Amino acid sequence: MRSILLYLALVGLPILGVLAILRLGEEIEAPPHLGGVWSASLAPAAQLVPPCVELAHDSTAFRIAQSGIHVSIVLNDAARTRIESRLVADRLWGRNERLPTLGTARNACPDASLELAAEVVAQGRESILVGHLWAGGCAACEPVSFRARRPESGL
Repeated sequence: MRSILLYLALVGLPILGVLAILRLGEEIEAPPHLGGVWSASLAPAAQLVPPCVELAHDSTAFRIAQSGIHVSIVLNDAARTRIESRLVADRLWGRNERLPTLGTARNACPDASLELAAEVVAQGRESILVGHLWAGGCAACEPVSFRARRPESGL
């Protein structure tokens, strides 16, 4: 009798624990998959105030690595600027403590950080990112709007 109780405790309780975890996990929705190479189109600056985040034309492609809600965005600039981000529902927000050397912010706000906010928008079977890049804490600068999508060819 004692061995049966020991067996139930050592085998039965872990099985009940796994079943409870599976039951609780049924309601959890996985974040959208963003990993891969993306191509962005930047909105032209229509304001009189110059944007402080300027990317060279060939650096509008970037790579995203994702682990759950943690998203790492690597820009295709000379410094390979990395923006560590967080994905909550369909909103992405991140920052890099140092602004890339491009842009007018290096003169206006040399200690500004590079910040990103975007929304994941589903369009059929694909997702696009719609958002802004800006020099955080720099009132002299305007944000730059962008739209990004994963190219069909995968770059």
